[in-house]
Amino acid sequence: MKDHDKALYDQLLPLHEKDGFDELLNKLTPNETNPQRLLIKIEIRRLMSPCGKPVDLRGKVAGNCRPYFLHGANHWMDDVAINLYHRRIDIYQGQMTLGLFEELHHTPNSYRVLQREGGEVKATESLDTLDAVPLRFGHYLSRSENRIQISSRIQAFLSDGTEVNGSTVDISHSGMQVKLPASFHYEVGASLVVYFPQLGDECHLPELFSGLEYCIVGKELNASGDTFQRLRLRLMSSTDAIGEVIEQKTQKGAQDIRRENEDKFLSYRTRAYEQVFLEQTPSLPLFFCEGDLRYSLLTEQNRAIWDYWHDERNLPVIDKLFSPKRLQHLAMDGLSSSETLIYCFSHQHGDKTFFFSACATELDQDLRHLFWHVGSSRASWRVLRVTMARINDEDNRRLQEAAPAISSRLMN
Repeated sequence: MKDHDKALYDQLLPLHEKDGFDELLNKLTPNETNPQRLLIKIEIRRLMSPCGKPVDLRGKVAGNCRPYFLHGANHWMDDVAINLYHRRIDIYQGQMTLGLFEELHHTPNSYRVLQREGGEVKATESLDTLDAVPLRFGHYLSRSENRIQISSRIQAFLSDGTEVNGSTVDISHSGMQVKLPASFHYEVGASLVVYFPQLGDECHLPELFSGLEYCIVGKELNASGDTFQRLRLRLMSSTDAIGEVIEQKTQKGAQDIRRENEDKFLSYRTRAYEQVFLEQTPSLPLFFCEGDLRYSLLTEQNRAIWDYWHDERNLPVIDKLFSPKRLQHLAMDGLSSSETLIYCFSHQHGDKTFFFSACATELDQDLRHLFWHVGSSRASWRVLRVTMARINDEDNRRLQEAAPAISSRLMN
């Protein structure tokens, strides 16, 4: 079946050997000759011929295959194939036919398909930019509940009623990460009902067969050809069944599970990058309390900014840059962070050094242009991007653990 004929065959296959088939064929192929229509009938007869061979995709696809008992035989299919089966079985009148058998062996993650398209994939990848994993400094993932890695078959029903078959990646009391085929659309914030037939049999928990409601809180594409998509789910149903599953699996010491320690690795990695970043960053971190500059983090990379704000006596005056009115504007109530540009330059008069600065919001358009005209021609002209963020309770707690002396200096 060619791709451009797929829509035609999808309309004709359900009517094979039924009334109205010839009429529909003539209607859908008005420009075809009778010999061409005969070839279409022969192909449909071939696709609809019964197939008693079991589908065994082990070693043929880039995915984990599981046993499924369908049409009186045991089949080994992965998540992509079983979802394709459920989508296409009605087209083939609910029977395992040669056409369906061929489709299940030509899924996008089939090694045969991947090998055939390998040249195009490599050419495309060479033109793509490198995907980097962003790190949020100051944010450390800390899990208070037990999380285990376990691969178990699940059935999920999306909000529109679509049935999707997949597997779990890890599971905890309040959520889990699952792997579902990327051919479906998953929207963050949408709800879905998940059934756990495999865990229900293993742990003897009937509640897992009745379905639990989850909410999608995040998603990311799997690196292996975008065949699968990983979803982070939060449990919405009130149940103790998941906790019992984790307890049973942990107590039995199952070989197919392991504890999830990703939060620790992420935290350690973030802290390590922070140390490297802070040594190399040209930015100058400043800590204020009650309008007073209490602490600054100096490195060889940002010392030029610090030295710039020294007067003729070589005394630091950078704290004068942040007047009470300017700090009040940057730290308005209800804002967790704010950002502004400060234009500044210095002027020598006699043996004195005077600093001039202004924010974009402090001057009207005429004065701002005049300030730029006067200051931009000087060697001391600077444009600073200032970002201010509040230290919340969680930041204060971590600061007390890492540097109690600095924490007491900031808060006292």
